[in-house]
Amino acid sequence: MIYLDAMKYEFKRDPKLQSTTRSIAYEIIAEKVGTRSEIVNELKHFNPDDEVILKDISRFKTSRNKMFRN
Repeated sequence: MIYLDAMKYEFKRDPKLQSTTRSIAYEIIAEKVGTRSEIVNELKHFNPDDEVILKDISRFKTSRNKMFRN
C-alpha cells in the first residue's frame, strides 16, 4: 500500500509520468485484489476523468460479494 501511495503522488505530480504510474498501479492492484478486495477503490485515483470507473468498482464489489454468499 505504501508503494501504491507513492504511485498516487507521482501520478498527480507529473503528467508526463501518468501513463507509466497508472500501469504500475494497475499491476499492484491486480496482484493484491485477491487478498485485499478494497484495493480496487484505488483505481479512481489513477482515472480522475473517468466517470464510469466508480460504477465499475461498484459492480466488481457486488459481483465479488455474490460469489462469497453462494
